[in-house]
Amino acid sequence: MAISSLSEKLWPPRQAYRHQQRRDGRSGRPQGGWGRISGLLWTENGLFVADAQLGQVFSLKPDHTWVRIIPPGLKLNKGIRTMAADPKEESTSLSTLRTRVLRIDPQSGSVAVFAGTGEPGLAREGAISTEAPLRSPDGLAFDQEGKLLVADSGNRRICRIDVETGQISTFASSDTSGSDDKWTPGSIAVDASGSVWVGDSERDHVLRFSSGALTPKVFGKNEDLGDGGPAIQARLAHPSSVVSDLAGNIYISDTLHHRIRVVNAKDGRISTVAGTGIPGYNGDNIPADTARLNYPAHIQIDNRGKLYVGDYYNTGFALWTCARDASPLLPALAREETRAMAGRQPPPHFPIRMCSISTDVAP
Repeated sequence: MAISSLSEKLWPPRQAYRHQQRRDGRSGRPQGGWGRISGLLWTENGLFVADAQLGQVFSLKPDHTWVRIIPPGLKLNKGIRTMAADPKEESTSLSTLRTRVLRIDPQSGSVAVFAGTGEPGLAREGAISTEAPLRSPDGLAFDQEGKLLVADSGNRRICRIDVETGQISTFASSDTSGSDDKWTPGSIAVDASGSVWVGDSERDHVLRFSSGALTPKVFGKNEDLGDGGPAIQARLAHPSSVVSDLAGNIYISDTLHHRIRVVNAKDGRISTVAGTGIPGYNGDNIPADTARLNYPAHIQIDNRGKLYVGDYYNTGFALWTCARDASPLLPALAREETRAMAGRQPPPHFPIRMCSISTDVAP
């Protein structure tokens, strides 16, 4: 496994973006740099990046250009959180605000309310989603039936929304799940078997609801890091994001351990695929297990086995492939050379960093 920065060759100079504006005003990444990256989403249409501080969603196209998704004049400042792609509508994604879930068409830039009323509250069972109040919605994921799971974190429950009828119901609640530990849902992922994985960064746990089960299995409660052993006996620290690959392996951004970890779908064992546990930046073109990460907060995986990582305080993304037959380094894409020093929070506008890593974790 090796980590390397992606080349600058395909990344035009910052000044060039001022001359790439299309007539609709939607082309180009933020001219002043990124604000606070709050979510990643991969679809067949490209990589999407949510920036909560700028109130914008950006799409990275195959020709390595950025397109603004939210049209000019629509203010979504400091509200955009996570995103999910509707499997039945390739052009549509969903994103959470403080009290709402939005439906966004990346092609037209149109934005509509999908769930929530704009006021915090607790929805009644069977209500129509646009008439159902939510409280700090966070993670989003579609289950195997195509219904949307929403982490209604302020109400400590996971909602399930029928996309066809708009009806909302409770998938699981911390108050009624039968677990001794109260939990607050954050990131959500659904694996190949239909199990629902939920990150609870407040309590340093990851929950797994097996198909049909009401009581979750809790991961991350032990004192030892647990690498190489059963994931149920591992320790986690602020698991901000969870995703599943096509084989059912679960990747966890173990944020305060400054690692990316994976739960193997075949034997249930956990291991570190990137990061040393020491925050910082120590160079590129080095083995992933010797590369320092600095608060890796967001991860996303595509259907070709490439994992994207928002390395928060190293101000950018890492990208690696999980196929056994992968070449050591991926093709060049993009990087700019400005970074914060290890252990320091970067300025509010900071350029993007991208890396490539190859690994043989996946079966």
